[in-house]
Amino acid sequence: MRTAGLLALLICVFGASTRSESWAQEVPTTFAAVEAMAAKLASEPYKETPAIEGDMRGLGYDQYRALRPRPDSALWREGKGLFRAEFFPAGFIYDKPVQIFVVEGANATPVALAADQFDFSDTGLKTLPQNLTPAGFRLRHPLNRPDKFDEVISFLGASYFRPIARAQTYGASARGLAIDTAVGKPEEFIVAPNTKDPGTNTLAVPLVTL
Repeated sequence: MRTAGLLALLICVFGASTRSESWAQEVPTTFAAVEAMAAKLASEPYKETPAIEGDMRGLGYDQYRALRPRPDSALWREGKGLFRAEFFPAGFIYDKPVQIFVVEGANATPVALAADQFDFSDTGLKTLPQNLTPAGFRLRHPLNRPDKFDEVISFLGASYFRPIARAQTYGASARGLAIDTAVGKPEEFIVAPNTKDPGTNTLAVPLVTL
């Protein structure tokens, strides 16, 4: 897989809305076009993204975490490239779907998900969901061993992402929260790093107002 193809996957992630069909017909295939689209959308009134319905929205934390993509469904698994992409379906608190496109040359292909791409055995669902939509993705790369594709970065929902480097393990996770933006009064930004207290093995969530 060419580097350009990887970058295209990263930049062509759009929030799904009532305009999704028109967006799909006008998907940009260059970075300059993505910037132009972002500027255009920023100048338009905000439209709430509809949330999904059904069993996926009702999943709890442990159930959603137990949902695993099947290795044989990864994007680029059959090529000789050093990256593979796996997708997170919308569900749990990540109930707002996004559109993800894979760009090759001048062609942009939307990512479609199906139930057989995932292992639902530990989720507690009695029946497989009929309609799945993406909520994010992660990239795998032979980071520490040439024979094993490790997760190197994940994007999920509106604000969650985490990268990792060689010989490291995942530690703190951070989320940014902005309150009262663009409403004519002072904005409040909160950083909430999630870290485990080594003494009690409990989750500590300090909040810092900037």
